Amino acid sequence: MSKKDNWARFCGWALRRLGWTADQPAVPEDKCVILGVPHTSIWDFLISYLYYRSLGEKARCMVKKEMFVPPLSWLLKAMGAVPVDRTNATSLIHSLVGQMQAPGHFHLALAPEGTRKPIKNWKTGYHLIARSANIPVYLGYFDWGTKHVGRGERVELTDDPRADTKRIQAIYEEMHLTGKHPEKYVTRPAYNLIDGEQTYTYASFSDTCRRLSRTLSNFGINSGDKVAIFSQNMPNWSVAFFSVTAFGRIAVPMLTELSENEITNILTHSEAKAMFVSRRLLSKVPKALLDGMHIVIATDDLSIIQSAPDAYTCDGTISSPLPDDVACLIYTSGTTGAAKGVMLMHKNFCVNIRASWDAHKVRRRDVFLSILPLAHTYEMSIGMLYPFAVGALVNYLNRPPTPSILIPNFKKIRPTCMLAVPLVIEKIYHSSIIPTIKASRFLTWLQKVSPTLLARLVGMRLRKTFGGRLCFFGVGGAKMDSEVEAFLGKAKFPYSIGYGLTETAPLIGYARVGQTCTGSWGHPAYGVQVRL
Repeated sequence: MSKKDNWARFCGWALRRLGWTADQPAVPEDKCVILGVPHTSIWDFLISYLYYRSLGEKARCMVKKEMFVPPLSWLLKAMGAVPVDRTNATSLIHSLVGQMQAPGHFHLALAPEGTRKPIKNWKTGYHLIARSANIPVYLGYFDWGTKHVGRGERVELTDDPRADTKRIQAIYEEMHLTGKHPEKYVTRPAYNLIDGEQTYTYASFSDTCRRLSRTLSNFGINSGDKVAIFSQNMPNWSVAFFSVTAFGRIAVPMLTELSENEITNILTHSEAKAMFVSRRLLSKVPKALLDGMHIVIATDDLSIIQSAPDAYTCDGTISSPLPDDVACLIYTSGTTGAAKGVMLMHKNFCVNIRASWDAHKVRRRDVFLSILPLAHTYEMSIGMLYPFAVGALVNYLNRPPTPSILIPNFKKIRPTCMLAVPLVIEKIYHSSIIPTIKASRFLTWLQKVSPTLLARLVGMRLRKTFGGRLCFFGVGGAKMDSEVEAFLGKAKFPYSIGYGLTETAPLIGYARVGQTCTGSWGHPAYGVQVRL
């Protein structure tokens, strides 16, 4: 018996010992693309490998090149992994097609999702490879619910990759497969109102946004139409934003402190056809403007406050937004006259999310506490969209962020990330830290003898006040007092300085945590060029 046969028997034994059952024989063709669904864990790679080797076959798979570091790279190559340079997909596909057209056995295993996160639209790279090499596609699967692994039917491809992919997704949906981590993102909390009733998982958030979008469509709100959002911070603010922008409409966020005249100017100039408004702020909106809306929805409970009698036409259209489509129309303060509307595209926000990742890498286990107005691009981009993009949790207060409200909530939710304006930390420094030092003879003496040691001790106490887990405290919106910033640097407080404009949605530059320099906002943001 050959070494290959022994290894096949061992892999089959290992697969059975792990509780798995192989359903189907190997693919009869020498060359093919075999899909692996659902892909939610790196363990899918091991199960697929054991299954294929137990049949006496060997499949190649693609693994991101960053993982090819010795000694892991030796193991990956031995298991048939191909390093993937995700920045140059074209050359990779040409290389794979060339290998497939060469004589010999070549089975390529691919996960069409392209990620372990749940996504609606699968990648179509497998289609391009299979069509270019003129080889068949088989539907492989691993069901962690029943622990069955195998390959399904052969699928004939057409010249339409999107249509073929939708057809394949439908086949997989009928199989009712379960991934190892079916809860990836969908059951994780996304937005939460502290001591309130608004809590969304990523799944319920998606469902609510889709339902609201249908409501807007029923009242004739089309893609490209403007929808105003006039509410204090809450999870339903985010729901309103996504139910508008994700379906091709344009959001018009409005600050809560606007006067009646400013509200009139913005709603009139933007030509908003619908409005999300909190009941607390409803009285500030002129009745004539409300009566002119197709529909007015309360952000408190997403109920319909009022609607135009003839607006229920059920003919509203939606669209999938393109990068250069306008997502948001934000009116600036208008210090030199009437407020001006800044048009921000979907691409603007995506670039800011990428730059935010470069400034500080947020993970899905991170917890945000939001205290700044969501109608500002600062909080909107970095405090709402960025954590949502990586699967983190954002908490909102149901009352104004005064010290008496903030301090107990710091201890309750123990945030890891926060955004603030300089005034917040300056108030803490001048009204709490300095008086405490002056009131203590020991601390006053320590300040003279070893100011750095004093700053470190105060920094430890300050982090404890913020809940003990704070690792990113973003500061922007104005210049920070030099004395306060110098003290935070000595205290090793995890603050980061950022600079931006509404017109840039908002990041222009930043100094990362631990790389700040008093009086400087750091270096240009990822992908940004600055000229003085």
